[in-house]
Amino acid sequence: MSVELRKHIRAITEAKGPNAKIAYAKGLILSNPVEAEELSWYLGMVYSGQNWYQTKIGKPGALAMIGKPSVGLREGISAFFSGERRGSAGATRLGVLSASLKTQEERELLQFSLWADIKASFGPKSINKVWPDLIFIPPYQRCATYDKGYHLAWNWQAGVYVQEKEDQMFGNLICDHQPKLFSRNFNAIDCPSSITGLTGFAKEVWEYFDEPVVIHGELKVRDDGTGDFLGREASNGLVNGIIQTGSDLPEGYSAHMVVWDVIPLGDFYAGHCAIEYHSRFDALVDTLNVVPSNNIRLVTNAIVKDINEVKGIFGTVVAKKGEGLVIKSSDGIWQDTDGGSGDAIKLKIEMVVELQIIDFKEAEAKSKHSGTFASLQCRSSDGRIVTGVSGMTDEMRAEMDANRDEYRGAIISARCNGIQWNPEEPHSLYFAQFVEVRRDKATADTLEDIVSVQESAIMNKLMSKDNSNGEEA
Repeated sequence: MSVELRKHIRAITEAKGPNAKIAYAKGLILSNPVEAEELSWYLGMVYSGQNWYQTKIGKPGALAMIGKPSVGLREGISAFFSGERRGSAGATRLGVLSASLKTQEERELLQFSLWADIKASFGPKSINKVWPDLIFIPPYQRCATYDKGYHLAWNWQAGVYVQEKEDQMFGNLICDHQPKLFSRNFNAIDCPSSITGLTGFAKEVWEYFDEPVVIHGELKVRDDGTGDFLGREASNGLVNGIIQTGSDLPEGYSAHMVVWDVIPLGDFYAGHCAIEYHSRFDALVDTLNVVPSNNIRLVTNAIVKDINEVKGIFGTVVAKKGEGLVIKSSDGIWQDTDGGSGDAIKLKIEMVVELQIIDFKEAEAKSKHSGTFASLQCRSSDGRIVTGVSGMTDEMRAEMDANRDEYRGAIISARCNGIQWNPEEPHSLYFAQFVEVRRDKATADTLEDIVSVQESAIMNKLMSKDNSNGEEA
């Protein structure tokens, strides 16, 4: 069956466009239900979010293979997940599994499983159009952008919540009899010793209120020796280490959350909660008063009735090198949204700067850009800012990849959300995205130039024409 399964994956990969890929899978259900069932099992397993706790497949030693019979892919994966997956023991078991598979096609399919991606541009949303609800897609409320103008229709006299935007990894803290911590993509963060402070709090919350809820916030890693929280890159790197390998945080570091919402667990899974935000936020404040925790902190929050107050807070936050704000309607609901909720808006710096390409960061084998590069490595002309830049079209990425020597040293425009200030130089940029190659420029901006651009962007944001009740003047 593995040869046929690999054949169907190739056919889906080669199909042009999402509709053609969906049509192929639906056609298989009609023409060959047995092979379609095998494909649905495989896709459901690949995109299940379950952790392998390994990042690559090694070759086992000869002794490890003694007495090991050949196995099929489905049987072998089931056996692997029933045993130890972490550390060297898990690495050995995964290597044995790969070596024990009967065909090369099965080994390729195992590699896709480890990557959690079949490399066919056929993801969970498309798969669920063929097999409804096969793959759980975690509900997530995206914020809209300020330019959409949703805030103009809010009831400002009831109060608008203004919260500092935290620059870390989003987390779902499930509070029930078996507390769990998940990333935005619902990858389990389940190394007990590293997250005891969070899961212990979650269990206390469930025991006190006797109702399962999910608390939303940002995960942050603290250096307990200094009391300082790590920056975005370092903190997220350690949390990703827990997800990918199941390893503990280094000794002397602990996991924390900055929280801003609480939702009944049933509503979360349904993707919709009609409880208004002011009630949810009050419930969260009450929860933290009743069940205090050194690992949980409420988001910095203010309630205002005037858009100019929002702009004043925004100016203060960016002046102290924060990323920006999220503003929320008092009567806003929570819902799973793709295009951005009209009840929650992010307010952050938006600016375009000129940078010099210095190199190409290679793509990981499991990434969608494997075979080319992950991002451009760029810098300011004085080297005081060094940052990755992504967002190229597939055509531009292929052009740059084929002519790397030509593009090294070139000047580009990049759109970003401001300067990410690091404890020491070089600094970086928030979410830098490629705009265009600047053939007309020979020199990139300096840090001083970029600071000036940022100050102008802040002033433009603060001077935008809104009157005191949220309506445009």
